[in-house]
Amino acid sequence: MLAYYKRVSVRVCGKLIAPFSKSFAAKKRFLREAQIEATSDEWAAIAVFSSLQMLAVSAALAVWLYAAHIIDLVSFVYFVFFMPAAAFSSVFLSVYYYPSQKAKSIAKSIELDLPFALSQMSAIASAGVSVEYMFELVAGFREYRAMSKQAQIIVRAVKELGMSSSKAIEHLGQLTPSKQFREVLSGISGTVEKGGNLSKYLSEMADKLLFDYRNRRDEYQKTLSVFTDVYLVLSIAGPFLMLFVLSSLLIAGSTLPSGAGEVFGLPIEFLIGAVMPAFIIVSNLAFLLVLHITQPGV
Repeated sequence: MLAYYKRVSVRVCGKLIAPFSKSFAAKKRFLREAQIEATSDEWAAIAVFSSLQMLAVSAALAVWLYAAHIIDLVSFVYFVFFMPAAAFSSVFLSVYYYPSQKAKSIAKSIELDLPFALSQMSAIASAGVSVEYMFELVAGFREYRAMSKQAQIIVRAVKELGMSSSKAIEHLGQLTPSKQFREVLSGISGTVEKGGNLSKYLSEMADKLLFDYRNRRDEYQKTLSVFTDVYLVLSIAGPFLMLFVLSSLLIAGSTLPSGAGEVFGLPIEFLIGAVMPAFIIVSNLAFLLVLHITQPGV
């Protein structure tokens, strides 16, 4: 599906983004780390094509709201000028930054499991098995999620591409988005080349990273309490207060000859029935997104 959408995006927007090709070159590293099979130019075309579609949908929505007499002419002009631009910008930025965010998500997942994976790798290495077989065992541990997928890269590099274990580890070091795992891979490669005690090295790194992990969890607990206070104000108390104000305006306006009245050109009934529920849903989703991004692991 991505391959088809990518071809359509390049066909439609390829020439449009060609002059800005150098500006998107920085995305190449994030696309590689996020394991997305697309060049920086192809991803830029996807971002622009998706944004243009959302621009058309938002403009059509503004026309429909005016045709259905939900908004007046002034609001329609406001919506036509600002809503498509906001929709275009939000979609473009979301798609443009998706690879870097996915790479960060993979890095978090790796670093969440890394201390525990290293403990098992230390036990495996103490049995005197080869490095590639050690990573092959880790690749089979599905509970490690991203960590097992990273190990699979080494296994494929050795078995399918014919790389040596040291070259495969170096190859993974260039692909992994996790700085911690990159340092561990460098240490594994150096220890093997020097003939050092790999099991001891892995055990020491596991202890160090486990200590860091516990510190991050403690700090996150403090941050979570602040987020909880903000959530209670914005997503619970705020909507209830706004609903009370709008209901009061609705009741007061119903006694007037002109009807219930409007706020910023929008009928109060529309604000209560559509905008308020949408705000509550969006604010809750935003809170969940913030928690997902800021937590130590995913």
